[in-house]
Amino acid sequence: MRVDAIRIPKAEILSEQVANRHVGAMAMIIEVRKALLGDIFVRISFTS
Repeated sequence: MRVDAIRIPKAEILSEQVANRHVGAMAMIIEVRKALLGDIFVRISFTS
């Protein structure tokens, strides 16, 4: 089998990397938002 036959175009790899990075960043943002909201509610409940 030739090496050229099994290569994946760079553009596909790059677009997958960008999509995966976007999904990973969104997951981190969601987790940080949940943690911050939880912290706010804990602080409100302790001050009341």
